[in-house]
Amino acid sequence: MMNGNFDPEQNLKNHDQTVDVRGWLEWDDDDASAVITITVTQDGYDCPAPPMTCLAPDDKWRVDVTRGAPPAWSKGAASGTASAVVTRDDGTTYPVEWDSPPLTLH
Repeated sequence: MMNGNFDPEQNLKNHDQTVDVRGWLEWDDDDASAVITITVTQDGYDCPAPPMTCLAPDDKWRVDVTRGAPPAWSKGAASGTASAVVTRDDGTTYPVEWDSPPLTLH
């Protein structure tokens, strides 16, 4: 089963409106790709990123999570979740979800 997680330190950009979210992936031998949706949470506000497609054997993922309305992200503690639909070489799919370790926004 494909596995992934978040890097614990995440960078802010775009006047703190966007988190440059990134992490890592580990694939099974028969995995071909995954469509992954990342959500960052801070102070009770959940902000999803657009879904992204990652192809095996890529071992990293990266996506911008931009707040649609004020306030901006603040430096400090946050958390993240990911949900993915993984496609195997034979075309079958399976779901994967993971939670971040505690994140620090810089």
